[in-house]
Amino acid sequence: MNPPTSHTMENPAPTHEVIDRIIKRQQGRLLSKLRETCRLDPQTETAVCRSFGWTGQDIHAAIEGKSTEATNANRTR
Repeated sequence: MNPPTSHTMENPAPTHEVIDRIIKRQQGRLLSKLRETCRLDPQTETAVCRSFGWTGQDIHAAIEGKSTEATNANRTR
């Protein structure tokens, strides 16, 4: 577990940390909504978590200039 931090405007959180928190919050919001409507089964929960994980990896790679997504997006499936 990461130690608690106190970020302010003068001491902003690192970009990757902020992105991880946003992804975790949005994933939680979606899972909560699906639970509330009784539409969340174990397979769906796994798929949602996996998808948000992949999204986070892609965002972090893009920020670091290591994204291959633009190349992959042009491939025909």
